[in-house]
Amino acid sequence: GLWHPGAGNGEDKSFVDQSATSEVLGQIETAACAILGPRRGETIDKWIATSRAVLVGPARAEWEKQMPTNRDVIQQTQQTNECRVDAIGLRGLTGGGDGSTAQVLGSLVLSMNQGATAAGSIVVGIQYQVLRQDGKWKITRVDAWG
Repeated sequence: GLWHPGAGNGEDKSFVDQSATSEVLGQIETAACAILGPRRGETIDKWIATSRAVLVGPARAEWEKQMPTNRDVIQQTQQTNECRVDAIGLRGLTGGGDGSTAQVLGSLVLSMNQGATAAGSIVVGIQYQVLRQDGKWKITRVDAWG
């Protein structure tokens, strides 16, 4: 038969639990763009604090490892990003409470600026492993796809 939300083993609550689905997609859509670099008008310190608030586990460790180099490049080039999520999907949602997990797949359009000059746009496909912790959905792992 046709696939429909919640079909299969009964464990995946994606789109079946509408409240949890909306919450995870909304929060991760914001977080996905936030971690890629400062937006126009955002300070580097604000970007760092925002990123640290939405990353945990392996994703946070990897981000922290790369952050000093990324910060130096951003300072030298005055790079900012305009990011929007073009498409987003969800699978493997285990629930809506703390400790719940899911996978979010997103297609992001990232436009970069260096100072006042446009530096080009790219579309990236990214898969996020996410965990609900302290009442918020946080990214635990980031992988490219597509």
